[in-house]
Amino acid sequence: MHVPPYIANGIIGGCFDHMGFQSLPRKGVPNGRTVFGYIGHYYMHKPTTRQAQLPLAYIQAEFADGSTILNMMDVKDYRQELDIYNGVLTTHYDLNGPTTITAFAHQTIPGLFVMKINRKSNSPEKELVVKINCKTASIQQANIGWPPEPVKIQYKVKGKVADIVSSTNMVNTKWMVIADNPIQQEGDVLNIRLKNEENLIKIFVRHNGNDEAEAIEASYTALLKSHTAEFENNWERSWVDFPEDKAHHIWNRANYYNLSNFPVVPAKALIPTGMNTNIWGFTFPQDVYYVAENLLRSGHFDRYKKSMKYWLDILPEVKKYSLRTMDVEGGFYPWTPPFGEWDEFEKNGVVGNDSYEIHNPAYVSAMVWHYYQRTGDKEFLTEYFPIMEEVWKFYSNVIHKNARGTFDVDHHKLQGKTKPQGWKVLRTCFAHVTAQSIVPEIL
Repeated sequence: MHVPPYIANGIIGGCFDHMGFQSLPRKGVPNGRTVFGYIGHYYMHKPTTRQAQLPLAYIQAEFADGSTILNMMDVKDYRQELDIYNGVLTTHYDLNGPTTITAFAHQTIPGLFVMKINRKSNSPEKELVVKINCKTASIQQANIGWPPEPVKIQYKVKGKVADIVSSTNMVNTKWMVIADNPIQQEGDVLNIRLKNEENLIKIFVRHNGNDEAEAIEASYTALLKSHTAEFENNWERSWVDFPEDKAHHIWNRANYYNLSNFPVVPAKALIPTGMNTNIWGFTFPQDVYYVAENLLRSGHFDRYKKSMKYWLDILPEVKKYSLRTMDVEGGFYPWTPPFGEWDEFEKNGVVGNDSYEIHNPAYVSAMVWHYYQRTGDKEFLTEYFPIMEEVWKFYSNVIHKNARGTFDVDHHKLQGKTKPQGWKVLRTCFAHVTAQSIVPEIL
């Protein structure tokens, strides 16, 4: 009842409010934030060197006369539905004219978000104006405690297309707004006055450089068809019919969020909060592990493998980080792996106790091993074995025999708390993943 509907594909997306837009970007717990996010838009808090995602934009609307659309007292025929079987949010109401909004984050074009608005206003002054706010640094979740520097924005607005570059102190995010109607820039806001008919608005982030032509030129019907086809294919391979209603609904929602957070291309996983920037703006190995396990149990092996590519790609940086911060060789994945610039991250020492939670790398190793256990995929195990090997090397260097004849996992810089489930994962690694015996025999 509190969390706004979440539409994302693991690369872009966000939470949307009851009117189908994002009217509460600054709202916090328990309501969540209504903002538009991109996985590659992040910053560094220079005093601490901690890194977090920033919202890319937020989408609002008002009537042409400047009056608010947030007037539920006069709304008629209201209905909002997030269809978890195809990832499409539909919001319908009559407020000074019938309005139907459909929106989705495209499943196979990672950088594309699509919004169609069918509006028939009762009068010209009640025509709808969509407002895309591009200045978002000030709405970063305050309780992270790492205030970002203002984002610098460059605009090139021509007719129905706006090219934007949003620059933090780490990245330049290049994105576009494509509309059926002329786009007017007013400061850091892009205004689109809607026609009394169907209106199409696309937000496209140049994520991999491969999909721009299709994202710009394809019709709404074609994009919706290719998007829903991917959802349908995924449901067909992962359907379970539970006899108890509550369990069935939980399963269905969990599967929807799996498809919303793990994309069809390699990327850093968005867990725990996805694109809504609520509470956290970064990723934990622990939380990714919990959710990635569900990908295995629901048959989404391809997405699981794509998410694992991130952990393998950063392994060289992880090894350098382990030696620099822990004085130990091997792979110590920190609690909050940085988005980039590893050499600058915690350059003068760890700034958060949780970085030293010694159970963190065990989750990454377990993700490799559990995939093999459930699939028997030796090619995958061969490719990702370096993760297990380096994590095991780290633990081998922090295992010490005690006076009782057993062994302790300890380190002179260990801080924070290792949760009971963390020790369970460690025991799993020690029981099944020995670089000296079991895995070499399999390979």
